[in-house]
Amino acid sequence: MKPNTIKLFMWGYQSHFRFSLEHLAKRVFELIGADIEPKALLVGLRRAELSTGHPVCIDPEDGEWSLAMFDRIADEVNEAIPDHPLQRMHYGDVISMREKPDNIRRLTIEDHVQRRLDVEGRKQGRRTFCTTPYRREGKSELTLMT
Repeated sequence: MKPNTIKLFMWGYQSHFRFSLEHLAKRVFELIGADIEPKALLVGLRRAELSTGHPVCIDPEDGEWSLAMFDRIADEVNEAIPDHPLQRMHYGDVISMREKPDNIRRLTIEDHVQRRLDVEGRKQGRRTFCTTPYRREGKSELTLMT
């Protein structure tokens, strides 16, 4: 039996989570009568304040989506954040202002991941969808794609 070692580690149950997401999506499509075989890709970017670990992780690691398609994405996200349209927004409440930097980072990650998925998806004849990332166990921002 081949051991299941995660090289691009985001969290211990990432492959199980991805499998569950694919299974649930397939059930939804079955319920609406669509013959679609959904596939999920987890994309994790190392949090900006951390310096250890992989800058980008994907699951599955050896699937049809290549880690190379996310080359330089962390740098591009960091370069795009200062010019994000929400930077000019001022909220009237303290909580929204406090959460604004994290929200801008998450939206910027989502945008950059989706752009890359769109390009690769067109090559593969697929339609891709990307969720807004969230922090998982404090180590990375995780974007889901199906």
